[in-house]
Amino acid sequence: MEPIRVGAAVGNAYIRQQVSGTVVRSVTVATMAGYHDLSEFECGVIVDAREMGHSISEVAMKFGFSRTTISRVYREYRESGKTSNLRHRCGRKKIMQERDQRRLTRIIKRDRCATLPQISADLNAGPSTSVSVRTIQRNIIDMGFQSRGPTRVPL
Repeated sequence: MEPIRVGAAVGNAYIRQQVSGTVVRSVTVATMAGYHDLSEFECGVIVDAREMGHSISEVAMKFGFSRTTISRVYREYRESGKTSNLRHRCGRKKIMQERDQRRLTRIIKRDRCATLPQISADLNAGPSTSVSVRTIQRNIIDMGFQSRGPTRVPL
């Protein structure tokens, strides 16, 4: 069996280096909290090490992950063939889809002086679900639209 090798840089959150058989990591907020999402690279390294025949304990010692993490990542890879993280699917679903946001952009650009209740009435008149004024306001701010006063020009 050949030795396990570690990449020099993994993302810009932290750096891993192999120093005399142990792994040294700089501490991040996520690791201080006791968890962090594994990057695609890290999952790939774990899967490759297991595919090369290394035991779960060897991989855990070399890369600094728990044995549970190693076995979970490898099991997910064997079952689905992917190493992607599905955590991004968690949480409450957005009420305004991309289509609704494009429609909101058209409504705003059509009448730049419209008030929030007018924009809300226009948006809710369409086929989409009913959306509150506060949700529309939040989406308008997120899209980068903002009110601005007239520019003062010296005479």
